[in-house]
Amino acid sequence: SGINAEYGHWKKLLELTEKFKEDLSEFREKFLLEGPGAVGYDLDKGINQQKMFKDMFEKYQNERQELANAEKLFGLPISMYPDMISLEADMQGYDMIYSLYADQKKGQEEWSQTLWANLNISVLSEGIEVFLKRLRRFPKNIRAMGICNILEAKMKEFQDSIPLFQDLKNDALRDRHWKKLLELTGKNF
Repeated sequence: SGINAEYGHWKKLLELTEKFKEDLSEFREKFLLEGPGAVGYDLDKGINQQKMFKDMFEKYQNERQELANAEKLFGLPISMYPDMISLEADMQGYDMIYSLYADQKKGQEEWSQTLWANLNISVLSEGIEVFLKRLRRFPKNIRAMGICNILEAKMKEFQDSIPLFQDLKNDALRDRHWKKLLELTGKNF
């Protein structure tokens, strides 16, 4: 009777392990199709997706740990989950990318609060260069992620616009020039 009960628990554990592998595979598929790497140029959405998928992933990590503890209890070899390893690496990469994006976005927001008369172009240049250097120090596998390329392109786009700020700050720019800019852009600044 005790052997049958133990066999029943052992069999249930194997079923749970198989179910976990299937669920994890489905989660990985959803992560690839809808996760933080599938947001295109909408990096703000990516931050939200990263948090949501990270929270869901924590539940899978906890479940994996419970299964591993049960396998140890029955003297079974600990199951390996390649999807788990892959997801952990992707999560770490997206954490790095979206952390840099959030910091860079905060920097740009702070710079945008500067009055035009007080704007120091070198602060912008040096600031964006710090963020780009941080990105360049990422491991190659993270720099190869599509979202990282998008972030780099957005930061370079900002960096490329800095000479325009320099030109607009030029004392030779007169009121008539500003009026023409207002007229051409349709924006009031």
